[in-house]
Amino acid sequence: MPNNRLAPWDKRSLACKVTWITLRLLRQHRRVFKTAGKVTMGQLQFWHSNKVARDAARKKLLEQIDGLFREMYGAQNEPGLTRAKALSKMDAVLMDKAATLADLAAVADEAYEFLGEVSA
Repeated sequence: MPNNRLAPWDKRSLACKVTWITLRLLRQHRRVFKTAGKVTMGQLQFWHSNKVARDAARKKLLEQIDGLFREMYGAQNEPGLTRAKALSKMDAVLMDKAATLADLAAVADEAYEFLGEVSA
């Protein structure tokens, strides 16, 4: 996922704020918003050295993130995107040890439309 640049991490971005607080609520990190964008998937709590354990934890986390996005933040898939496609996009980031929370938020922004989100 990382393309040699950090995806934007902006306090005005609903996707950034929702991704940050969701992963904090799920006890994946303890960072304040300002520094959390640089946290990598490999630094999150689900990342086990054992691939089998990591894959199981990642799949569970993916379902939890999707559930919280939908239930707490009123998220729906972006038009033309199925739930399966949204989950696949998010999973691709979660599988990448070097991907950051900012990268995950950027993909969340592409995959979900959050309640109250203003379209550009």
